[in-house]
Amino acid sequence: LRSANDFSDEGTEVELLDDKIQVKEETSRAVKLARLFSESVEESRLLYNAAKAEARSEAELFDMAREDLTDKEIILAEAKEVLQKVSKRKRDLKDAAERALAEARSNREYAINAENRVAAVKALLDKSQSQAMSSETVAGAADA
Repeated sequence: LRSANDFSDEGTEVELLDDKIQVKEETSRAVKLARLFSESVEESRLLYNAAKAEARSEAELFDMAREDLTDKEIILAEAKEVLQKVSKRKRDLKDAAERALAEARSNREYAINAENRVAAVKALLDKSQSQAMSSETVAGAADA
């Protein structure tokens, strides 16, 4: 075993307890550890504050992006509403055009039929007039 004097030469504190020598840590080593621990704590605190500031900044950016998204969703909803109105108007106009086309075709057929009837009636009138003239001629010849 080493004596208490052996340790004291190295700058280490020793304490004699009942036949035992208890070696205490070097004072300078404890101070170094305390300083290192303090520096580590300070570094951790600085890192925490930096991370907290970064998180706050990112949260602000997120909130701004969320507001932008909400604005864009509103614009999109309005655009969808306009699109639905325009699409409905287009369908209505197409339906009206198809009805107008069908009515025009029907009117054309009616006009063609009416023209044919007028031609037939004229032909009957001409025939009737011819027969009337023939009848007059026959009646005039019979009276004479």
